[in-house]
Amino acid sequence: MKIKTITKAFMTVALLSQTLWFTNSVSAANNESASSTQTVQSPTPILGENYISTHTSLIQNVQKTAEIESILVTPANLEHFRYLNREFCKEGPLPVEVGFMFVLKNGTANPYYAMPKNEFEKKYIPHPNGKKDTYIAKELRQAIQINYQFSVQPSWMNGQLVTSEKQGGWLMIYGPNDYNICSFEDFNKTYAIVK
Repeated sequence: MKIKTITKAFMTVALLSQTLWFTNSVSAANNESASSTQTVQSPTPILGENYISTHTSLIQNVQKTAEIESILVTPANLEHFRYLNREFCKEGPLPVEVGFMFVLKNGTANPYYAMPKNEFEKKYIPHPNGKKDTYIAKELRQAIQINYQFSVQPSWMNGQLVTSEKQGGWLMIYGPNDYNICSFEDFNKTYAIVK
């Protein structure tokens, strides 16, 4: 088991080194007039199962406390929701497709994002008071507070990455290989740490 873990760690370091070398090479090739003292930033780390398995002591149970207002994306509202997502979603343009659930309200935090209906239904249930188009979190979630910029690849984003703000954020863990990011500001508005 230890040899397998050490081998994975060496492979990860080798891959990151190759990525950094490639990024630096492409940047230098694309910017012939750059001075030799120009700093080329290394890629933002992409966190997932390996990070989580080596940082289990940092995992906290959290409960989403905010109500979510969400409606089904249809052909009639698709372009409007894509516009709202493109212009106002804090995470930047994300996929919005017919059949997704589009979040119009996320407590007092940033809304205007979408996810496939089956993923939405895994995370939320209709409000117990029967409020139309209003949902609450189904269960406790797990999260890790990270104080540097990082990226994750949500399972429902078809290979696209989501990157945190420069100061970091909360790595939200929904299940194996199912992650997202919540900014510090939005986390404080919509979640509570469960002791």
